[in-house]
Amino acid sequence: MSAGASPTLVSAVVLGAAAALAAVAWGEPALAALGAPFAVAAAAALALARDPRVHVTASVDPERLVEGETAVVLYDVSSAAGAEWLELRPALPDGLAAEPPAAMRVLRLAPGERRSVEVTARATRWGGLMAGGARVRVTGLAGGVWFSGAAQPAAALRVLPAVEHLRRLVAPLRTQTAVGPRRAPTRGEGLELADVRPWVTGDRPRRLHWRATARRGSPYVAERHPERSADVLLFIDTFADFPGGRERALTYAVRAATALADAHLRERDRVGVVSFGGALDWLAPGSGVAHALRIADALATSEVVMTYVTGDVALVPPAILPPRALVVAITPLLDERGTRALLDLSARGHDLAVLEIDVPSLRGGGRDAAMRLWALRRAAMRTRLSDLGATTVSWDGERPLESVVGEVIAFRRASRLAARG
Repeated sequence: MSAGASPTLVSAVVLGAAAALAAVAWGEPALAALGAPFAVAAAAALALARDPRVHVTASVDPERLVEGETAVVLYDVSSAAGAEWLELRPALPDGLAAEPPAAMRVLRLAPGERRSVEVTARATRWGGLMAGGARVRVTGLAGGVWFSGAAQPAAALRVLPAVEHLRRLVAPLRTQTAVGPRRAPTRGEGLELADVRPWVTGDRPRRLHWRATARRGSPYVAERHPERSADVLLFIDTFADFPGGRERALTYAVRAATALADAHLRERDRVGVVSFGGALDWLAPGSGVAHALRIADALATSEVVMTYVTGDVALVPPAILPPRALVVAITPLLDERGTRALLDLSARGHDLAVLEIDVPSLRGGGRDAAMRLWALRRAAMRTRLSDLGATTVSWDGERPLESVVGEVIAFRRASRLAARG
């Protein structure tokens, strides 16, 4: 901690020095006697001043919460030498707001004593935060010297985006071979009836459809849809963002990914995450509560990283991109590297749905020729994705995400009907 003179000490020194100078200038020793108490007080304050050796640690509970919830930041304050007057000013990071507003806390500590200070804060923004910072000022009994310092934030806190609960989900075109809750389009052993056909040699007796057999007078067997699992991969483009900070493209992408991951996990699908941008990161598909927490933590720490390196989906391990997985890409289509990665995924035969984060400043065009050219390039990107069979819809981040999911479902249904016709 750094030491500095208090206003009291400065005043005492100034008054004592002024009295001494006046006594010398006017030849009046009595004036020096008037300033002597102030000089003695200043000397005593300096003699009694000692480093209080204050130690401040902080913890936060809970360490993971959702936007709008509250957490308690607990400061643990101790002083090896004691402190007659200790001022603690909590310093919360952006994204945490004290309730009520954090005020200075004044403590008195005996040597070796430990005290706790609680500050209740509400999470106002998602992301990974470091809480526990504080400014500390300490003085002794004489109050002549202030010792000041800062406690660095060391309590990690992860604020998760608020989740929009979805009632409808995009169904994958293909399922995996493992048993799961989704109806597979193929036929095999299962519960849901697919068709009834005449019995042929080799059919198992337990597959006989007794009602059709009794009605038609010859053996008929039931063909059913097997129940299979599905893999869903959330592909988040973090190459670029548009003006507006974390409240714009990245925030919209993280909110959409959080809602989709939560809904698919509730349907018992396996969900994976790939953050594709300046920093390539991924989370293998999985299911369960523990995996849901891992996804939430991965999304809460997402960020845009500026880089000129060209990304390649070939760097992603094959286990992260199962061949039959539904890939839901969330991208503002601002960087061609992210678009090339999506074109590569679609060309490889992945079932791809693209959720385009709409950019208001580029919507439609404008008077600026560069902006109109950029809008045309983005339209060309969408056309190329559609030509490869990808479903592309726009979302401005304002309307409910479920309506966007409905658009994807309707578009995919119309595409399948057109292909059959």
